[in-house]
Amino acid sequence: TNGLKYSFLKENQISIDFQYKNPYPRIFKNKTCFDLFVWLKENMVIDTFSDFSYIFYEMISLGYMYKISQSEFIEFVNEQGSYLNTSKLKKPDSNSNRINSFNDGLKFIKPNTSVF
Repeated sequence: TNGLKYSFLKENQISIDFQYKNPYPRIFKNKTCFDLFVWLKENMVIDTFSDFSYIFYEMISLGYMYKISQSEFIEFVNEQGSYLNTSKLKKPDSNSNRINSFNDGLKFIKPNTSVF
């Protein structure tokens, strides 16, 4: 019975831990950074190409994402259900109203960078 109890606890612990782990450790520094990406995608993306370009460059520059290739990010975004029909992203114009909108959103939800 101890073996069954241990097995049951181990299986449940693994499933509980999985919920809190970073699902894309090759792309995001931690789960909070991935959660930020999801929040931005669900709440801020209007123009798919421009907005995901901004998310790509800004999250890398803030240290929330690893320096991955544009093609890897585009593939990831497409897998997430937001279709980017491009092979190259563009650096966003820092004076754009959309950028200011994103920056306002980021002020309130920046991940805790002390975990890096």
